[in-house]
Parts: sequence; C-alpha cells; structure tokens
Amino acid sequence: MKITFLGASGALDHKYNSNMIVENGNDCMLFDCGEDVMHSLNAAGRKPEELNSVYISHLHFDHCGGLSWLAYYTYFISKKKLKLYAHESLISDIWSMLRPAMERLDGQEKMMTLNDYFEVHPVRSEHGGFLFGGGACDLSKQLHVETPHGHMYSYGLVVRDNDNRIFITSDSKKVTIPNTSIWTNEISLDYNHIFCDVDVMNLSGVHPNYDDLNRFDDETKSKIWLYHYTNLDDYDGQFGEMPDCVADGFAGFVKEGQIFET
Repeated sequence: MKITFLGASGALDHKYNSNMIVENGNDCMLFDCGEDVMHSLNAAGRKPEELNSVYISHLHFDHCGGLSWLAYYTYFISKKKLKLYAHESLISDIWSMLRPAMERLDGQEKMMTLNDYFEVHPVRSEHGGFLFGGGACDLSKQLHVETPHGHMYSYGLVVRDNDNRIFITSDSKKVTIPNTSIWTNEISLDYNHIFCDVDVMNLSGVHPNYDDLNRFDDETKSKIWLYHYTNLDDYDGQFGEMPDCVADGFAGFVKEGQIFET
C-alpha cells in the first residue's frame, strides 16, 4: 500500500490542499479532490490517467472543489470514466454543485448527468464500505461542523488488506478512531499509520486541537501522523511556534509530497 500526500495543508493556507493518492495493488484512488488538485498532481509528477477512482469525504471545497476539472479532463482528454465513491448522502449535492456548469455540453442533444462523467458508486450506510485493490475501504463517519441548524459530517476511510491497515480521518471536529472492521468484525484494529487532521492553533473548532490529540495514549500517538494543519513557521511567530510533535510522542507532521509505503 502506498499513500502520496499531494498536500498537507488546510483550506486557508497558501499551500496545497490535503488531498492524497492511495495505491493498493493495481488500484489507484484520489482521496479528495480540492480546488488546487490540477496543480498538486502536477507538482507531484502524477497524472489523472493513473487514477482508477476518486473518493470524496465531504463537500468543503478544499476536498471537492476540483471535481469539475477532473470530470472535464477525464471526459475530454483521457476519455476514462473514473469510479466516484462517496457516502450516499453526498451524491445529489455533488451533482447540485457541478450541474450548473456541466449539464450542458456544446453539441450534445441531451442534458448531461453525473453518471456521464463518473461511474458513480454511492456507499450506503448499511454497507459502509467498498472493495479496493485486493482489500477494502471502510467509511468512518466523523462529526465535522456542529450547528443548531444541523450538522455536517465527513467520512474518513480505513484502508485495509491482509497485511496492512491505515486510517485517514478526513476532517473531524473530535476524531473517533475505529476499532472494529465492518468486513471482518475484527476488534482492536492494528493500524500501520493513522493520518489525523489537526488544528495547531487550537482555535477553529472544526478540527481536533493539538492539545486534545496529545492526550491519546503513547502507543496510539506513535502511529499518528498529523496533517491538514497551518504551518506556523511560515508566519514569523505571529501565531506562535509549531509544537514539537515527535517529542510529544507523535509520528510527525506530514510534509507536502511525502510518501508512505506499507
């Protein structure tokens, strides 16, 4: 299994969005598709032609804003329809977002649909996962935004095969680490890596604060790589200094372009 971080930053940072390529066997999946994905793919030396699928965790634009570019590219240039995986509750909103610009194509007599651009695979709540590269992906529902008018959820992924398990939180208000596989009912999953979003400024409320994550036990922290953060070192001390996460027991901060292999 191989994970390439195209970016490791949050929505308001000047660096690339926290999107990544996940590879397992012959399958190659883009995990989230943010606004700058055409540039982050190019910077990593990767091309859409390599992809078999795209997974969307939730509908903030640093995670889905590049879908129109990807759809147009695969429709007109590579002529390869990618599988689109997302929780069933997100599919209609994905097309609502894309439809005004994409349902009319010059010369087409019919109105286009999301299925004309992607092979759409809604992941249903009662199933909760999909097969991937000789293994499987389990969705993990994470509360992301909480309001009196309703909540927004993001769906992280447990990616697993016979030998490896990784967990990608996506965006979470207070991360919940799954400990049971929906495929095998295995208890206390043993992760190779946990990739966890973090707010190092401890102020946003929609990502887990660094101080809260620091309360995990030592064994768990040793497997946690922190991503989706603002690098405070870029602001000349205006917002404080980056914590020494390795000294605190974490595996480290993910760097843009970093590759993990298990």
